Amino acid sequence: MDRPIIHRILKLALFALVVLLVLLPVVFLLLASIGLGPLGPKTNITLGNYLAVLEDPFFASSLVNSITFAALSSLVATGLGFVLAFINRATDAPLASVLRSVMVAMLAMPSFLESIGWTFLLSPRAGLVNVIYSRLVGAQEPLFNIYSFAGLVFAMGLNLTPVSFFLISPAFSLIDKTLIEMSTVFGGGLWRTIYRVYLPIVLPSIVSAYIYTFIIGLEAFDTPAIIGIPAGIYVLTTSIYKKMVSDIPPDYGGATAYAVFLAALASVALWSYRFVVAHAEKYGSLTGRAEVSPTLRLGRKLKFTITLIIMTYLVIHPISVVGVLILASLHSFWNPSVLFQNITLENFLLFLTYPLSWVAAINSALVALITCIVTVIGGLMVSYFCYRRPFKGSHTFALITSLPLAVPPMVLAIGVYWTALFSNVGIYGTVWALVYAYSLRYLPLVVRLVVGPLLQIGREIEDAARIYGGIWRSLTRVILPLMRGPLIYAATYVTVIVLTNLSVAVLLVTKESVVLSTTLYSLWNTGERLEATAGGLLYFSVTLSVALIGNSLLTKSDRQ
Repeated sequence: MDRPIIHRILKLALFALVVLLVLLPVVFLLLASIGLGPLGPKTNITLGNYLAVLEDPFFASSLVNSITFAALSSLVATGLGFVLAFINRATDAPLASVLRSVMVAMLAMPSFLESIGWTFLLSPRAGLVNVIYSRLVGAQEPLFNIYSFAGLVFAMGLNLTPVSFFLISPAFSLIDKTLIEMSTVFGGGLWRTIYRVYLPIVLPSIVSAYIYTFIIGLEAFDTPAIIGIPAGIYVLTTSIYKKMVSDIPPDYGGATAYAVFLAALASVALWSYRFVVAHAEKYGSLTGRAEVSPTLRLGRKLKFTITLIIMTYLVIHPISVVGVLILASLHSFWNPSVLFQNITLENFLLFLTYPLSWVAAINSALVALITCIVTVIGGLMVSYFCYRRPFKGSHTFALITSLPLAVPPMVLAIGVYWTALFSNVGIYGTVWALVYAYSLRYLPLVVRLVVGPLLQIGREIEDAARIYGGIWRSLTRVILPLMRGPLIYAATYVTVIVLTNLSVAVLLVTKESVVLSTTLYSLWNTGERLEATAGGLLYFSVTLSVALIGNSLLTKSDRQ
């Protein structure tokens, strides 16, 4: 058989396998939701799960809570992200350059650890801020109760602010220098320039950042679990967790139906996001030119005001959050009224000697490493063969591989759960179930990170390598060296996000496949909160180190 035919057969077989692995969780999720599969003796098709959910007042309240929570959280994040991005990219305010480094660091902090920090600060009775406030003014009521819907929105909004910041920041490079100069010449002050020049051009990025953070808020589990569940506030993700894990007996059918509704809602939001991104030019008539936007020189009063805004943000987030986590981890008993009297490293030692800590650490590293390898190699291959060297059916294949983007992580975890039970291949309860779920989730994201730079590589160099050494030589001698930077960025991003993600792991782990995120969450739920905090700080130091190493490698790659 000719070598090109063999290559074509192998390529089609590989793509068929990928399509099968992508579609199985979706298919089995839908089958389970209508009563088919390992749900017990009843195997008849039924819409009973959906009807029961629609008639359940708890579902209605969870749905309203989810939409309202996501909408308000993304509003906080987008507004704050725009202000901070403007200060960082368009002004000469002191400390403005610090903001980007802070945002990178906060992206590496697990969401559940950040939420834990807010409980130590703002819980009504044991929150450091509320205790200090009560002592100063003698008030009986807390200054701010984190265990409320407003507290939930506040915590999630700040958590999503770095995401909005990085989505909005690049848009400031599109602003034409002459537009700023014209506004200055005709007497436009700072606020008029922002309103008439900056805002119209940045508006598409603001809208897309809002919708994207809305999707993240809709899919979020960490913050609603740490803050919302104790407050009795349930969203769709925590309702799914409750039905599958907390309820006795577990309501698998109801949880699966919840998951389908959540996936449908997320799909609508994702479609809106793609529509906005694809039609961004319709939101404004101004376009950028070759000259970059200048840095606005602020007067003394404005510098003082903006510096005060920056310092206020930094004190609230992240200084106070990280500071209280460190403070709590060093106490044998958390009592904000009596601080610095029982300083100890015992909580760190207890976590390090906890029976599952090292197993969880090894599993976390293994899952993150394998997922990183699978998604980066798979993402490069999908990008190359679907966009660089398309074949018949490549568009359909690319569309199928992007399907997990429309599926929230917790819903994807349920799909993998049912896939493991239906297929009975022995991956449930092992780290391979986690690798499967994470790989499905982040493969399409890697494709989007690498496809742009890949398409910018000149074809003539690649064609020359293909003539003298075939496709393998082209990939190893041309594509990989030129794609080093984007691949390092994608690998760093996937590794950090897998390490910090809780919503996928919380439904798939068993005692043998525990990871650090679920171990810390279990410690927190069982009352060992200071040990969980100490372990969380160690965990944060690891994820931050990974992010910094990746950033260092990326910087080195850019210089070469």
